[in-house]
Amino acid sequence: VALWVYPTDLSQIGAESRRYWLYRRIDANNGFQVVHRPDDANQVHVIVIEGGTTTGKRTAAVTPTLNAWNLIIFTYDPATNTLTTYFNGTAFSTSSGDAFTHAYTADANMYGAGLPVLPDKRFTGYMDNFVFWTGKILNSTEVTNMWTRGTIV
Repeated sequence: VALWVYPTDLSQIGAESRRYWLYRRIDANNGFQVVHRPDDANQVHVIVIEGGTTTGKRTAAVTPTLNAWNLIIFTYDPATNTLTTYFNGTAFSTSSGDAFTHAYTADANMYGAGLPVLPDKRFTGYMDNFVFWTGKILNSTEVTNMWTRGTIV
């Protein structure tokens, strides 16, 4: 998954600790989330649940740049349960992250920039060029190309 985000507000909204950039809950045992945590040093967390196993990563102490384009890419290999997160071209594959939270369970749709019934969990800003690859795990060269050229080639 690759997503360009341009946040115009990184503050916490009310008591909510997460602002959802992407959210997909397929069922209780499968899904993924990309969340910004204002309450956790503005870190970005990527959480994947596959077959009931949760793998979570965070982008260390990287704060999204306000009023600028940022690129989040994550790759997941279900065969090895390996999740690699890249933020603005830099890999963060060793920091543990959150557990998958089922914030919204009404259906199996994918949501960008928030959840329909939870307005305090919304992303504030702009999103562009969302790409979801099926069966392809990007390598570091392709990620670098996406960051510097906007394409994996």
